[in-house]
Formats: sequence, C-alpha cells, structure tokens
Amino acid sequence: MISAEDISREIAPLSDEQRALVLDFARMLRERDELVLPEGPLEGRTYEAWRIRLESRSARVLNEQRRRQEAAGIAPDGAIARSEWPDDMAPSSKTSVTT
Repeated sequence: MISAEDISREIAPLSDEQRALVLDFARMLRERDELVLPEGPLEGRTYEAWRIRLESRSARVLNEQRRRQEAAGIAPDGAIARSEWPDDMAPSSKTSVTT
C-alpha cells in the first residue's frame, strides 16, 4: 500500500495546478468507493450507512450543478423567463406549428 509520505514525495515536484488535479482525482476515487453497493444482504446498519452516503453525495452533486448553472446565468429549474421568449411564442401570437 502506498503511504501518504510516498504520495507527498511524488507530487512535490508538480505545479500547484497539477497537485490540485491529483488531489481532486484522489477525492473522486474515494467518493466513488464510498458509493459502491455493500456486499451481503442489503439490510441493517451497513445498508443504512450506504444509503446515507449516497443521499449526501447526491445532494452535494445537485447543489454544485445548481451553483454552476446559476453562475452561468442559466435558470437551474430549466424555466425561461417569458421576456426571453421569441415573439412567435407569445400567448397572443397567431403562428402555428402546422405544416
């Protein structure tokens, strides 16, 4: 098994950006391993702990996605303000989709 000292020695010559990428990758792997379905019967404390980890990660992922969408100026719920609709989509429009 690789120790923390081994990892520190290996990433020391990397740039700050490269170290950040390595650490982000390591976090992603740890989170992935925490979400693996437990072996054995899906009941009791083992199952409940797994379910809580899964729900917690799901909430974090959804909140992060919502934050990214809001930062990009996109409505997280997918709604588009009527003021941004083209004229032919206005309720008073006489257009049709019939071809």
